[in-house]
Amino acid sequence: MEELETHPSRLVKTQTSLAENTAGMSAEQRRWAGSVASAASGLGLATGAYLCAQSQPALRRLGLLALGASTVGGLARWQFGRAFNWQPTYKVEARVGRLEVRRYQPAIHAVTVVVEQWEQSLEQGFMRLAAYISGANARGTRIPMTSPVFSSIAPHLPSPQSSTTSPEASDESEARAGVLPVAELMALGPRQVDFVMPGGLTFSDLPNPDDRRVRVVRVPERRVAALGFRGRYGGDSPAHKRNELLFLAKLAGLNPRSEVRFAGYDAPFTLPVLRRNEVMVELD
Repeated sequence: MEELETHPSRLVKTQTSLAENTAGMSAEQRRWAGSVASAASGLGLATGAYLCAQSQPALRRLGLLALGASTVGGLARWQFGRAFNWQPTYKVEARVGRLEVRRYQPAIHAVTVVVEQWEQSLEQGFMRLAAYISGANARGTRIPMTSPVFSSIAPHLPSPQSSTTSPEASDESEARAGVLPVAELMALGPRQVDFVMPGGLTFSDLPNPDDRRVRVVRVPERRVAALGFRGRYGGDSPAHKRNELLFLAKLAGLNPRSEVRFAGYDAPFTLPVLRRNEVMVELD
């Protein structure tokens, strides 16, 4: 396991983000709240079905109301699962058009590198990391799921200045941190996928992965420019957003110093219109 070096960033006037205001619950508390919400929905459906089977009209009406409310609640829990995942906090330093400049606190990530095309890289990386937090580790420990899941977009390793650097990385990423053809961005190659470890856990709290392809790394404080978007993250959409982010950052006079990374907050079954996706690049 590797400790990454921190790099200072210039300070500007800050304001607290919504993410920081809503991050008071721990990862375990959020997981518990999600379980309670699912159980409540299931209980409501069972109660509604029971009441609908009764002979009294008033009870049947109550049953229909219970079924309707529980169905809506269950769908909301299903589609907005990210609300029950712990998320890293950040402060918004500035908003420049559609860009948001943020400062993230130091964190710990579980990372893996996958040599595949874009969608296969994200899927295989997710499965490796999901196995790690589900108990495929030296202690058999289960670690709560968090959001977002990060992945590099361009098919090469992050630069040494990147927040989740691989020991094998070179300066190639920083030299290529510009607008690139979409076909090249989606091509076969190594991409790094990250899970953020829940806040409150220290480096020594986290067990060693069973899979040698998974590593646990310290991530320094970092300053990023983020561009949000809705919709699917399959296909070439993240590649287009990557190029758009770098173009807007240049127009805003910002100086990227890493490759762009995709951040996905929602499960694949979430309706595209409800998904929260972002692309981020670190700044000097």
